[in-house]
Amino acid sequence: MTRRNTDFIRLWTEPATRKSNDELYPLVVAGNPNAREQMIQSNIGLIMTEVDRFLIFLPHLQWMQDDLIGYGMIGLVEAVNKIASGGEVEDANPTTFMARSIKRSVGAALEQAQDVRVPTRTKNRKKQQGVEIQGLVKSETIFDDGEEETAERFSYDPRPMQELRRTLDACCETHEEREIMRLREEGYVDREIAEILGLPQTTTYVMRRTLYARFLELTGWKGEA
Repeated sequence: MTRRNTDFIRLWTEPATRKSNDELYPLVVAGNPNAREQMIQSNIGLIMTEVDRFLIFLPHLQWMQDDLIGYGMIGLVEAVNKIASGGEVEDANPTTFMARSIKRSVGAALEQAQDVRVPTRTKNRKKQQGVEIQGLVKSETIFDDGEEETAERFSYDPRPMQELRRTLDACCETHEEREIMRLREEGYVDREIAEILGLPQTTTYVMRRTLYARFLELTGWKGEA
């Protein structure tokens, strides 16, 4: 494989670094068309990363991967265009801003399709009852049947609460993630959090599962994100 082909594949699979985006950011804001195009092209890998994250938690949607990448591209271009037009970027962090726009676009596409997963546990139980669930169904929430069981598992924590709070804070990388964490602590479910934050419900679900995965990684606790 030639170096040119290798570079082309890398461009489509590896997200640009925060450093490279930070370097391009002032040029894009200044209206440099070459910098704008470079920011879009170099962050195609960011789309792949975010779409993969959705599919990790929603594996039954693997067949939609190409469509989701297309919607992610729309979100990326919208974000870069807003940067180029002088739009406000949260914390002046273009990488987080673009990732947020991609998540919103992908989640909104899934909301429009009204495709929500049927938990495996529910499907198996219905099958035992002689009820066959085909494909995808619309549901009020995307919570698994194990939600209450998970909450019960964490109802007692032997570690000091301050340490637990620091760990939870360390799981959050953006303001939206901190808000999701706060609202979950207050007892809100995904549907309610999505309404409060103005996010697609599927995006909220994936972000919450991502936070939980980070929590398990940081603590070494056993569990399934």
